[in-house]
Amino acid sequence: MSQTFLIPIKNLKIYRQFKIGNVLFVSSPSNVRDKRFTKVMNEIMTAKKDVQSKRYLYQKEKFENHSIAIVEINKDNDKQAQEEAEKTIDHSLNVLRFYLSYLSEHDPIFYSMFMGREGTTFTGLTAALAFRSDGTSYFSSKRIGHIFGFEVNKNVMHQIRKSYFDKLNKLLLKHEETLSPFEKSLLTSIDFYGYAMNEYNLRNKFISFMISLESLLLDQRENKGMLAERVALIIENDAAQREEVAKLVRDMYDIRSDIVHEGKDEVTEADIRHVSQIVFHVILTLLSFADKVNDKKMLRSRLAMLKFRSPKFKL
Repeated sequence: MSQTFLIPIKNLKIYRQFKIGNVLFVSSPSNVRDKRFTKVMNEIMTAKKDVQSKRYLYQKEKFENHSIAIVEINKDNDKQAQEEAEKTIDHSLNVLRFYLSYLSEHDPIFYSMFMGREGTTFTGLTAALAFRSDGTSYFSSKRIGHIFGFEVNKNVMHQIRKSYFDKLNKLLLKHEETLSPFEKSLLTSIDFYGYAMNEYNLRNKFISFMISLESLLLDQRENKGMLAERVALIIENDAAQREEVAKLVRDMYDIRSDIVHEGKDEVTEADIRHVSQIVFHVILTLLSFADKVNDKKMLRSRLAMLKFRSPKFKL
């Protein structure tokens, strides 16, 4: 049985509807072209004010002033259908987070911008009361969470489409069993990149970016040296730039190891900028070659043939 899910998305403003994979994003409830949706919303407004109608009214309010994600799921079980809908929408949102990380008109890292389904994004003004040892006290507060919401306007969408969006969209539309191992790795990497963009804690954010990178370029037995070399060969063209990037990746891997093995929690905003920028360019470059690589072993073999003084990486 087919079920159509409509789910509000917080902190996302779009200038017109677009699709990512099987998910249609529309700018507001008024732009939902589904008579069933309009009918339900109207019925809620005219219903008697009993307990059930108040519950529906609360749900209606969640849709107001938000973009809407729409997806059709073929499952009979309601719970399984909703879980599949949320999973599918999250995949598409991760693609959007990936592109908007460096194509947004605001700086999502500086402004701690988050976007997603209700419960996956937040903002608020904290409250704290402190007592000093000298007997004085004070209140303190700070705003956490997003300051600006993401916006996909005409210019941003133009930049996204120039960055292999159509190629990535085709991967999302393929049945999972028809994806090559490398295509699956690309989609997994983008998912972890998207999770990182929607993570508030800097340590967790950093680890998700590193998982995104390692899942594309390393197998379980390889070390930071191999990762650094491959990243440098992929995103830079001359020897000096490659040496600089390789050192940066080795440093990032050391931070990752300190977090995982030593329990350290020393991650700065600069670390986040470095790792996110590198991973973004690696994914974007490899996305352009997605149809020429069958698996990561093939990619690693091709990279093994290059040296730092080799010409620009291509397949």
